[in-house]
Amino acid sequence: MTRTAEMLLVGGSAETHERMQETAVRFGEALARTGKRLEDTPVREAVELLREAAEKAGG
Repeated sequence: MTRTAEMLLVGGSAETHERMQETAVRFGEALARTGKRLEDTPVREAVELLREAAEKAGG
C-alpha cells in the first residue's frame, strides 16, 4: 500500500505497484507545478497530467 497526497495505491504485482508509485509521484510533481490542489483542478486537466505522468513512468 502506498499513499500520496492525491492517491492511495493498493495491491498489484511488485512491478505494477512500483510503476504506479512512480506515476503517483510524477503526478504530484506535475500538479505542484500548476500551483493547484487536486480538488481545484479541472477534471480534464487532471486526467491529462495523470496520462503524462503514466507515460513518463513507463505505463
